[in-house]
Amino acid sequence: MSQAKLAYGIGHRLITVGYKRNRQVFSDAQEAKLAGYLQNASAIYYGLTPTSVRKLAFECAVKFSISVPATWRVKQMAGVDWFCWFSKKKSQNNCAIPRIHKHSQSNKLQQT
Repeated sequence: MSQAKLAYGIGHRLITVGYKRNRQVFSDAQEAKLAGYLQNASAIYYGLTPTSVRKLAFECAVKFSISVPATWRVKQMAGVDWFCWFSKKKSQNNCAIPRIHKHSQSNKLQQT
């Protein structure tokens, strides 16, 4: 790579190797509050669907004037990648993520 920099006159700061870190939408404090709210809602409503969590995340971001990716605005909900990252992060931090069910599982629980 150093030969390429010399050959093309490129500074060392313009070339990066690896993956760019995902842009964090919510601050750590906001994520903690969202996780707490989801935990309470999960206890009341017998679990939450991934779609409902994604919609709630989008609504929170809009309410607090947080800049969100364009795809969130188009779909009116957070992306699947955000949801996977959020649930994985909260489970690794030993923060209880709410019981999240597929829609069909949620319906079965409500019928009993």
